[in-house]
Amino acid sequence: IVELPERVKSVKQLVALPQVFDQSNNTVFGALSQDGVVRFISLNTYKIVFTIGGYDSVISQLSVSPNAKHLAVILECGNCQVLSIKSLTKKLNAAPAPLVKAVSVPARDVKLSVAQDNSRKRRCFRELDQISKVDMVKLRKILKGYGEYPDKYRHFIWRLLLKIPENTEAYGVLLEKGTHPAFLNLQKICPVKSAKLMRVLQKVLSCLAHWSSIFSLSDFLPMLSFPFIKMFQNNHLVAFEVIATFMLNWCQGWYEYFPHPPVNILTCVENMLNFHDNPLLQHLTACQVSAKLYSWPLLYTMFSEVMSANEWMVLMDHVVSNEPGYLLCMCVAYLSCSRQVLLNCTKLKDFEYYFHNRNRVPISAMVRKAYTLWEMCPQDIHPRTLLSPLTPLPPGDYPIFNNYPEKAVNYQLKERERIHKEELQYIKERQLAEDLKGQTAHLQQQEEIWRREQGLLAEAEQQRRKILLEEENKLSEQRIRLQAMKRELRLHEVEVLDTARKNFIENAQREHSDKMRLIEDEIARKAILRDVETKGAIEEVVLAELEVQTKRGFLEQELARELYMFNKKKEKSTDCTLR
Repeated sequence: IVELPERVKSVKQLVALPQVFDQSNNTVFGALSQDGVVRFISLNTYKIVFTIGGYDSVISQLSVSPNAKHLAVILECGNCQVLSIKSLTKKLNAAPAPLVKAVSVPARDVKLSVAQDNSRKRRCFRELDQISKVDMVKLRKILKGYGEYPDKYRHFIWRLLLKIPENTEAYGVLLEKGTHPAFLNLQKICPVKSAKLMRVLQKVLSCLAHWSSIFSLSDFLPMLSFPFIKMFQNNHLVAFEVIATFMLNWCQGWYEYFPHPPVNILTCVENMLNFHDNPLLQHLTACQVSAKLYSWPLLYTMFSEVMSANEWMVLMDHVVSNEPGYLLCMCVAYLSCSRQVLLNCTKLKDFEYYFHNRNRVPISAMVRKAYTLWEMCPQDIHPRTLLSPLTPLPPGDYPIFNNYPEKAVNYQLKERERIHKEELQYIKERQLAEDLKGQTAHLQQQEEIWRREQGLLAEAEQQRRKILLEEENKLSEQRIRLQAMKRELRLHEVEVLDTARKNFIENAQREHSDKMRLIEDEIARKAILRDVETKGAIEEVVLAELEVQTKRGFLEQELARELYMFNKKKEKSTDCTLR
């Protein structure tokens, strides 16, 4: 049975590493859990041998090549990384590390001095490829020869020089505490365009504040931390430990006079400047420019305000490669390299502008000057007497950071907490006031709208009344006209009826006359018809008499002819008889 950490709730994927440790016995398995970390477990020891992934590289899927030489992982952000299993398993024979990451840093052109040649570059890179065998002497030789570390290996060299332990569990405990109240409104204090960089900055500053309460009161901490976080934004665990190492070593004594600037550190810088360039110090003093103005801004920003990104990394190459006191020599060297410009300045605002903006100070000359100051500085004012050598972070857990006046800090913390509570109360009251103001404004707006609507309604009602009055006037006029029309119609009707009555009487009289005339005509016609009929009857009688007479004459003729014929036949028969 393999016991996984308590934060592992489920296993999303299980893969085997064949032919790596055990000659194809497959005794090493990788388990991808819900937190995006792959834990490789040996079945021989039932222990986690190494892990990949973490807070800044959440893995969603992985796959092993058939020859077990490479491991492909897909991150939650969508990137795909191919890792060498051989390089990942190098630590199996060493002390087990809780987190092994493969951080891909974009390659950039390495800026070297003019006197170098390509053969020296290749020789340097071959040495850095075997960096595990490189000691501090070789690194300093490389830095002295080229003036800077190659960009490709800078992250690794810094981690090596600062002896970063990568205390994953201790950092996870700080990270689980969430965002510190002091950095809830970090965007307003330190506006950053990149949302990812802002999230990392907020996480790291919150972890620093949870580690030591003094950091929640430090106003310059975001400016000091920003360049380191920007450099290690893909691995905020390393960014946190780099900043913590700087706070323990290069920022020694910075909080002894908190909330005031570190007087002892500024005094050391002023003494060094007085020894090496007394006229410049006299000029600054005459212009009422103290070390709080000409050295403290350079220190609490780590020169990030007055240098470009490349110059700052070159400067930090030399800072991390030397003792913490070397940073104060860098400060004096910057003042010495800016000597001519500072001597020409007389106004306080010009000095303030100069120490808070980028200037044309050659970084190579500044580095050489700093080394000269480090070697030539007297022992009584040497920074080495004020700052102790490098003390790296111990593995496992982080040390207690309490090098500050506890009474003043506790008082400020209480005051900060009181102010925070008052701010919360004020925010609540302001929110309530804004809500009331909003509601009042809304009510006023509604009342204004209601008044406007009432005015519109009154105007509309008045308009309607006016229209109604006009309509009533029109209706009265129409009624008057209608009454007049009715009277005219009645008069016309009476006239029409009278005319009709008259026409009826006339028609009746005319019809009566016509009827009488028709009767008279009928009588006359009937009289004529009677006369005609009488005359016709008389004529018919005459004709009948004529017809009778004619028929009688015809009959008499027929009788006469028949008689004649009869007599003739009789005469013939008589004649025949007689014959």
